[in-house]
Amino acid sequence: MVEGKEIRLRWRPDIVNIGGDRSIAISRGPYFFEDLRPDAKVKFRVGQFTSVWVKQRSGDWVVLFDGAGSPGPEVKDAQAAEEYLSHAPSACPAR
Repeated sequence: MVEGKEIRLRWRPDIVNIGGDRSIAISRGPYFFEDLRPDAKVKFRVGQFTSVWVKQRSGDWVVLFDGAGSPGPEVKDAQAAEEYLSHAPSACPAR
């Protein structure tokens, strides 16, 4: 999955919040999943993801949990998947 040979995954956070503990954050937003395998039954899927982040002593943020907040529907093609993704901000929201 990480190498992008069998699937392509794109996502954009549209909500990022830091908790009461300033070292924990959550991000949510739309994702676009494309199955690149020739025999894939479903080629394109969209949905909402949720990621929980923890800030390390170095200042770097690392993912503690990453998952689909809601399984998305199948979409007919890449253009429809891109349209779904386009409703999120192009840059991570900042406060």
